[in-house]
Amino acid sequence: MRGLTLLLLPSLAGAQEGGVRIPGLAAHPLDEVGAGAVLVDELRCAACHEGLGEPLPGPDLTDVGGRVSRAYLARFLADPAGTQPGTKMPHVVPTAADAEVLAAFLVGTSSARRAGGVADPALVEQGRTLFHSVGCVACHAPRQAPPVYTGVAAAREGPGLDHVPAKYDLEGLAAFLFEPLRTRPSGRMPDLALSRGEARALASYLLDGVPPEFLAPPPEQGEVLAGRKRFDELGCASCHTHPAADPAPPRRAAPKGKGAGCLDPAGAGARYDLSTAQRESLGEALGAPAPDAAERLARSLTQLNCISCHERDDYGGVDPELAAYFGTDEPDLGKDASVPPTLTLAGAKLRRDWLSLVLLDGKSVRPYMHTRMPRFGDANVGHLPALFEELDLGQVEPYPWREPERGDEDRAWRDAGRGLLGNQGLACIACHDFNGKPSPTFNGVDLILSPERLRYDWFARFLISPQRYRPGVVMPESWPSGVAAHDGFLEGSTEAQVQAIWHYLRLGRSAADPSGIRVERARLLVEDRVRTYRGRSGVAGFRGVAVGYPGGLSYAFDAYSGALAAIWRGEFVSVNWQSQGAGDFNPIGRPARLARDVAFARLADEEAPWPLLPVTTKEQPVDPGPTYPWDNGYQFLGYHLDDADVPTLRYRTGAVTVQDTSSVLLEGERPVLRRTLTLTAPAAETVYLLLLVGDLERVSPGEVRSPELSLRHPERPALERPRGEGTESLMRLDLTPGTTTLVLDYELLR
Repeated sequence: MRGLTLLLLPSLAGAQEGGVRIPGLAAHPLDEVGAGAVLVDELRCAACHEGLGEPLPGPDLTDVGGRVSRAYLARFLADPAGTQPGTKMPHVVPTAADAEVLAAFLVGTSSARRAGGVADPALVEQGRTLFHSVGCVACHAPRQAPPVYTGVAAAREGPGLDHVPAKYDLEGLAAFLFEPLRTRPSGRMPDLALSRGEARALASYLLDGVPPEFLAPPPEQGEVLAGRKRFDELGCASCHTHPAADPAPPRRAAPKGKGAGCLDPAGAGARYDLSTAQRESLGEALGAPAPDAAERLARSLTQLNCISCHERDDYGGVDPELAAYFGTDEPDLGKDASVPPTLTLAGAKLRRDWLSLVLLDGKSVRPYMHTRMPRFGDANVGHLPALFEELDLGQVEPYPWREPERGDEDRAWRDAGRGLLGNQGLACIACHDFNGKPSPTFNGVDLILSPERLRYDWFARFLISPQRYRPGVVMPESWPSGVAAHDGFLEGSTEAQVQAIWHYLRLGRSAADPSGIRVERARLLVEDRVRTYRGRSGVAGFRGVAVGYPGGLSYAFDAYSGALAAIWRGEFVSVNWQSQGAGDFNPIGRPARLARDVAFARLADEEAPWPLLPVTTKEQPVDPGPTYPWDNGYQFLGYHLDDADVPTLRYRTGAVTVQDTSSVLLEGERPVLRRTLTLTAPAAETVYLLLLVGDLERVSPGEVRSPELSLRHPERPALERPRGEGTESLMRLDLTPGTTTLVLDYELLR
């Protein structure tokens, strides 16, 4: 990699000469070519030009007129940089008249429009606190002095927010903040896991009582038609999605040289508000050789602005000007309790599936930290776990390990591990939670998660030399210079004690509590609204989603593989531990389990085997198939909630997108889970849907049963064939371009 040092290049961020504002380019580790490559991606040059990779998706303009005022749309389209300084939107609309009809088209084709809705004064202070605590200031300039003023002015210039009150009403902005990836799939505005109430409070603060211009009369049909024509003529579909638009025009060759095409300030093509330095770096990036792995990672961390919160090797980290905005409920745990963890050696420290949980689901084990881990979406960060692993795995010296012999040695190691963690040993539980039970003093990272999160070699080396791997960490050295400080366990052998602790923690939820911990459990119930809970689960894997309905019917979905994993009646779930985000859950009651293989697959013929979810074995206890979902075309896209809090799960199988929504019906006194699958295919193709697996009976062309479950489905071509000692039932789907809807009814038989 070239020039991997922390550079302060405000001209590339647009702080001195105008230009677009990319938060990560305010202070970054890239040379001029790398910074230019980031701009090539962020400006979506590949949307119009070939040979520059796949373009980032622009904002989805479906129903944009229902959340953005028509007056603002017209002003912004006529003068993007003048209306929103630093915007990445190029000036492509020739005249103000064109901007007016385009705004009319976007408003006139929106299915829902709002009128009014101003900030709620009672929520402004809550919104102010959220803005300055959960992480907004990592990209946007702070709007007040920090809670504890350090005498250093927080002057970082990020994407401006002055335009927001003229753009949104309260409901529109709150809806965007609650689910930003729904309309901004590129993830540059990430999801901060705000609740609906928090999103409304933050919107109230940002609007600050200024009403938007939503009260203009609806556009005339002639304006709408004229706007649609200009939308197609100007090639807006190259970057934006809109259901009424024609397909994007063909891409053309990339410009040659620093002053060609859009890089020509006086050119007739798309005009970007670029600084001189930005034009220079863009020109340097065109035609540059492919980057190596370290450079690819540095570019990704810059594009997503991870480096404003996390350090990696010799770059990134929290700006001293912003450090006071990073708060914690456990200040005695040191700076690691407020500042997000280092990414140095992240691929050697964290297991790949845990990295995926952190990056894709915002998983956190630090509930005391106020700053939240944002969610950027699978398409934007799904490549990072493998990249961290490629760069870091093997960079930590292996630590000896052997399996204890069954019987006396196994029991001795378990007892020693338990004793060492307890208050009669090294007293680790004085600072760490254990299995969801709080520490009697501080509430540090839950120890039971260590084998699930961490790789053994890093864990062992960190235990022995914590300052080497986390400089400044508030953790005592219990094996100074490699010598055990507590010799009452396993004859004082450092190697045996470290192995015993790991062996004990591998027991997971079944591990007996160390002395000094008190038991607490949680039961989540469903009252009058649907409830959704995410976390690891024995029935739905490490990316489980549990959904409970009033009346006592619930289901679990495996977001890792895209399978409906379990259905049960009765109470909702019990939770074994809690942290920011979610903890492990288990159904309360006996669930009917379904196969957790990918739900959709493309088979070469009807004899081809179904791609099965890899399972751990004695020979392969870790990561038996980490790329299984991607290898079979599956990608989880998140979910959104309707006004009744019913989730619609969104995922992709190949090029086909799926929206998966369930409701509960009563047939007499029997509850039925009705699952509606809406598949959108860009082209004709044949896919298969896995219906059920087990001891099956075909009751009719539209119903198949297992001993626990009845599944009624559309009478499409079905295929039953052997699987192990049972049967698998498949449905063949001959998709045509456009939308196909399937309704599946699940009824428990016991």
